[in-house]
Amino acid sequence: MFKYNKSVLKNEMKKIVMPLTFGAVFIVLSIGFSGCLEGINEDTNDIERFIGTWTLDAADTWYELTYVSEITFSNVNSFTTDAEISGDYMLENEKLILTYDNGQQEISFSYRFSTDYTKLNLIDPNKNAASYTKK
Repeated sequence: MFKYNKSVLKNEMKKIVMPLTFGAVFIVLSIGFSGCLEGINEDTNDIERFIGTWTLDAADTWYELTYVSEITFSNVNSFTTDAEISGDYMLENEKLILTYDNGQQEISFSYRFSTDYTKLNLIDPNKNAASYTKK
């Protein structure tokens, strides 16, 4: 018959159970957090930051949207203005691209948000800028 020492067996069980426990916890956490990063890219947060209505504070004289004092961006990538310009928008290569007139017109802007994301600066291709505040 095989004899065993209880303390030796207990130590051997700890050597097996501890790594298995840590491994199981690691696997569960990995699976749980794997969905958190899905779909996140560089522009995801900026797209969400655009959503809402922005009111013009100031603009350079030759700014592309000189007559637009309010822009509203929706969560379905469309925009409207108080100057009856509407269309779609997207972010590409760190630029805001507005497409309007049934896709016939397109203009792109460099953009910068303030640190609290309540101010938005749009810089047109001619390097003229406008500042907007979120309502």
